[in-house]
Amino acid sequence: MTQRIGNIATNLLRVIFLRGSPERIHYSTKLFVVALLLAIIASGSAQVLYFADDITLTVLRGFCELTMFMVGVVLLTRKVARIRLARLMLVLVSISLLADVVLSFCGLLDIPLTTNIAHYVIGIAAIYGASNALHWAIKGNFLLGVAGIGGYVLVVTVLYETFRGLFAIIASG
Repeated sequence: MTQRIGNIATNLLRVIFLRGSPERIHYSTKLFVVALLLAIIASGSAQVLYFADDITLTVLRGFCELTMFMVGVVLLTRKVARIRLARLMLVLVSISLLADVVLSFCGLLDIPLTTNIAHYVIGIAAIYGASNALHWAIKGNFLLGVAGIGGYVLVVTVLYETFRGLFAIIASG
C-alpha cells in the first residue's frame, strides 16, 4: 500500500500537533530508507545553515543522533511489536526531517539565532510529537513517552557536548 507525500505529511502533522495515532502512516522499507537519508541531509543542513557549525561538528552531531536512535530502537525491540516499532522509527525520522527542514529554512532566511524562538517552538513541537509516537508504540502513559524522548534528547546533548569539548581540547593544542 503506497501513500502520497501529502497524506504522509497530513498524518505526521496529526501525530505532532493533535496527538493522533501513527497507525495511518504505512511503513515500507523504501520509504524508511528515503526518509532516513533525507533526515541525515536535513540535519546536516540545519547544523550548517541555522546553527553555523562547521563540518566536523555537523558530522559529530549526526553520529550522536544516529547512535542514540539505534540504541533506543534496540531497547524497544523486546517491548514493542515489529510493525509498531517500524512505524515508530518512520515517524521519529520523519519528525526529525520536518524539524530540520524548517530550521534550515530559518537559517536561509537569516533569522538571528539569539533573537529567534523558532528553534524552541520547533523543538517543543518535535518533542511533543515524538513523545506521542513513543507513547503509542509502548502502549503506555503519555508521560512515559515524554520521559523516553526527554531522556533521548538529554543523552544526545550530553554526548555531543562532551565530544565537542574533547574536540576543542584536541584542536587547541
